[in-house]
Amino acid sequence: MRRSALIAILAAYLGLAGAFAVMETVFERLPHLEDEIAFIYQARIFAGGRVYIQSPKPARVFWQPFVIDCTDADDEEFGINCDGKRFGKYPPGWPLLLAIGFLAELEWVLNPLFFSLTIALTYRLGREVFDERVGVVAAILLAASPIALLHSGSWMSHPSALFFT
Repeated sequence: MRRSALIAILAAYLGLAGAFAVMETVFERLPHLEDEIAFIYQARIFAGGRVYIQSPKPARVFWQPFVIDCTDADDEEFGINCDGKRFGKYPPGWPLLLAIGFLAELEWVLNPLFFSLTIALTYRLGREVFDERVGVVAAILLAASPIALLHSGSWMSHPSALFFT
């Protein structure tokens, strides 16, 4: 195996360890933003085999940011048939991935894992487009990026979006 590939693998492992450290020490495996709470809410609905749940009555008492309560008032106002559905407002991609994590009871592993895989892909992209040195430098810079580490220790969708992009 090439020396550059070993360095890239080391960077990916260090990124994984760094993301786990941030998740454990900074965020304590808890959601801190309303977006994260909405992602987890929808993921748990998906993990239960549903796309939505029935909105509790009265809906205003159970208000939650970034969760949509589609009520009878919306039926009249917007001319849509909601039937009292309740669901997260964000696209389903990240909540679906989180739902798989919840079913395996490993939901907290997903973002650090996506970050580590993204570091490896960054090395590969840099190596293919330019040369090995560029790939190694890019992988190290990504692994050491404070904002990337913070996002990878959170429940936000950024690490998976970066991986799939």
